[in-house]
Amino acid sequence: MRISRWIQPAATALTIILSSFSFLGISTIAAGEEVIEPSKVSGGEVIELTDDTFEHLTQASTGQTTGKWFVKFYAPWCGHCKSLAPVWDKLADVVAAEHADTGIIIAKIDNTKHTEIRARFGITGFPTLKYFADRKMYTYKGKRDLESLTEFVTSGYTDAEPEEIPAPPAWFETKVKDVRKAVESYPVLVNLIRDFEHIIMMRKNAAIILCVLGAIFALLLVYCIHLLRVLRKIEKKQADTKNDEKKKK
Repeated sequence: MRISRWIQPAATALTIILSSFSFLGISTIAAGEEVIEPSKVSGGEVIELTDDTFEHLTQASTGQTTGKWFVKFYAPWCGHCKSLAPVWDKLADVVAAEHADTGIIIAKIDNTKHTEIRARFGITGFPTLKYFADRKMYTYKGKRDLESLTEFVTSGYTDAEPEEIPAPPAWFETKVKDVRKAVESYPVLVNLIRDFEHIIMMRKNAAIILCVLGAIFALLLVYCIHLLRVLRKIEKKQADTKNDEKKKK
């Protein structure tokens, strides 16, 4: 097995691990993904959410300062979801035209692609409609017609039972997920990360120590690989010099 095959994944893992200790944090939003800033979200359209943008946009568990979000958790194959789709689009139009000053935003998230949010909110059936307003969460259980949905988001939700909002994944869990994504094409490293996660789940107090050790190990690995390459170049240069001397004789 060529050592050079390990340089890129090791370097990537090292970068993520070390950056995890900076208090600046790192974004989990995928490269190249267009992200709408909360301040630029406008009515009249259904906002498509993802695992990476859900909390960033809705701020569901961090104050809900971007507005009141009515989110449809759906699956593309679901017949009821397909029937609701045109009504959901119309709801966004009605809210924008008739309730523009309420801060209501209509959104949706495909839970067949974005399974982390599905697990976070315990979604077991489709469509599931949840309204994030007044720093609470309300699950809609009424009729799925435009009139009923409009009445719910504008005032009816206050008669529903408020629910506590599940917290997003912990900071450390997010960083481990980033490392796992970075090395997913390297089976050996994937297995190491799985063992690492298992240890964390069993003994969370050891997480920081393990992360530091992992960073040191990755740093040493990259350094050793670099050193080996330098030594090989030196050996090759010495061998070439000897060959030149023999030819001269």
